[in-house]
Amino acid sequence: MFKRLLDKFGRTVNLNTETDSPIIPGRCFLVWDKLKRNMDFADAELALTTFDNNARIISRDRNKGGDDEAEKRHPTQKPVYLYDYIHLNFVERGQRVLDTHGGSFTHAVAAYKNNINLTIIDREESYFNSGMKNYENASSKTRLMF
Repeated sequence: MFKRLLDKFGRTVNLNTETDSPIIPGRCFLVWDKLKRNMDFADAELALTTFDNNARIISRDRNKGGDDEAEKRHPTQKPVYLYDYIHLNFVERGQRVLDTHGGSFTHAVAAYKNNINLTIIDREESYFNSGMKNYENASSKTRLMF
């Protein structure tokens, strides 16, 4: 099933690498350096992508992201600014993006904000429902700019 999904999408990124990834990585790995050390959780996270680009390090404090971090909905929640960076630097206009680990749906919030065609799924119903509430709340407050 994942092979068929991946064949349908131009760009994929998996920021949840502690689970089995359906993505066969290209040469571009993204590393999110959270700029904090010796925390109770990882100092950095590795993202597998299908991008044909050089590897990149995104250095930004996990706790300085803005409104999107006001409420944690998922234990490995990523900030919207992280997905903003990925969209700006790696997604071409009109491309479709697949996120197989929706979690808190901060990726959906960023995709809405950046006018990105995103398909997002999560296998855990409770995370999916919570993520949809997060998306609906954020998208009702965000104005699209063309």
